[in-house]
Amino acid sequence: MKSFYGVLCAFMFLSVARADLPSESLAIPAMKDSKEASLRIEHLGQKLTVVIFVTTDCPVSNRYAPEYRRLVDEYRPKGVAFVFAYVDPETTWKQVKDHQSQLKFSGTSVLDVDHQLAKALGAITTPEAVVLSRDGKMHYRGRIDDRYVEHARANSKPVNADLRNALTALLGGKEPSVKEASAIGCAIPGLDEQ
Repeated sequence: MKSFYGVLCAFMFLSVARADLPSESLAIPAMKDSKEASLRIEHLGQKLTVVIFVTTDCPVSNRYAPEYRRLVDEYRPKGVAFVFAYVDPETTWKQVKDHQSQLKFSGTSVLDVDHQLAKALGAITTPEAVVLSRDGKMHYRGRIDDRYVEHARANSKPVNADLRNALTALLGGKEPSVKEASAIGCAIPGLDEQ
């Protein structure tokens, strides 16, 4: 598998520093500004990076598009980069571009069709967010908020904004009070077959 990635010209390298995660860098094809580009978390120039696992056809993930926009608008100026990891093995770059254009949210996009990133960060659902510091340390993994508390049942208004709370705490120099929260949504396609 590593030799396959060695011949690709565009990579995203994530150094993950957690005892329960692989310590080697991960290589994921990357896209930035609709063109393939080389990308490293530490080179995004931000204090924190939020990786949000999505698919183009998950209704729960797509309903969060307005919240993705609000999060990007609020936290990007404060030093937070947003990476949308598309995890459906059938997804193409054209579909990614069309999806982001249709839902009007911005951020760096990566294809994680082999689920290397999802496995390393422990993601199993879309949408699911992971917050990493520049050195690759994971500070939060889980739901965006508690809008969905079980399948097919949504709260009209979320009570706990878990991702937002984690970002606010970390930017204030504190660890989040909630480091993990189960996400409700769509299972990452093909992940359980690997």
